Amino acid sequence: MSSKRFTAGILFLVVLVAPLVAAKNSDGPILLKTGKTAWERMRNSLPEKARLSGPLAALRAGDALPPDERVRVRLQTDTILCGMDVQVIPGADGQITLRGVMPSTGHRTRAADIAKSTTGITGVVDEMAVPEGK
Repeated sequence: MSSKRFTAGILFLVVLVAPLVAAKNSDGPILLKTGKTAWERMRNSLPEKARLSGPLAALRAGDALPPDERVRVRLQTDTILCGMDVQVIPGADGQITLRGVMPSTGHRTRAADIAKSTTGITGVVDEMAVPEGK
């Protein structure tokens, strides 16, 4: 571990633990409310696309999930695509096929982009259908 990371880790712990050590017994509710407010403001300040709703295991290489399962998890937990029935069919060498009916071409494109950006996927065959005029 580099000295910068170590220093940053120690500083983070000091900032996190110091208020708890210096607090009185009556300060608990105030610290709790402050922490919740800070968490909500930080979460709300993120752009919509930056908010993760799925497990990080679906995004990192080398985890226990096979690539097609990572795609399935990412599609099911995406804030826009959740609840849509998309079949992820594994192929050879990181290739997958996406099948299903999407409500619009935007949804179809998003599903394909998510699949293409998943670690371990080398190619995506898009067999998703969109109703005419959508």
